[in-house]
Amino acid sequence: MNYSDCLNFSNQVLCNRSFKGQVLNGADFEGADVRGCNFRNAQLEGANFIGAKIGLSGRQIGVLSGVAIAICVIVGDVVTRLILSTQGQIPGSRSWPFVLLLYGVLSAAGIAGAIARTQPPTSKVGRLAGTISAILSGALLGFFYAGTATKE
Repeated sequence: MNYSDCLNFSNQVLCNRSFKGQVLNGADFEGADVRGCNFRNAQLEGANFIGAKIGLSGRQIGVLSGVAIAICVIVGDVVTRLILSTQGQIPGSRSWPFVLLLYGVLSAAGIAGAIARTQPPTSKVGRLAGTISAILSGALLGFFYAGTATKE
């Protein structure tokens, strides 16, 4: 068996395998299923991926979907409770500044999220807007649950 045989992965199912940091120059992945594989810092000069199945594996999609659903449920619960608790508050009351702050932060997080979504993921504006949206959303969650836990 010569060196080139070691790099022949054609038509193989390699889902979720790690090739991290490996030297795979000239490797043949033609027709292989490499969904979910980790090629971080691997050397792939001259590697052949013609006809290879790429992207996320079923396991990765399941985990990411579960995390996304959990986040949506938590954020939805928090935002709903925050908005409904502001109902009936009137200008001039002690809590009015907090109502305005809540709606300002919600608006800013939404606008930053929309900007991040319309920009390429590698653009500086897109990364900054995504970071701002995440920080504001996290702040809302933190303040809500901290306030709930301390009954303030």
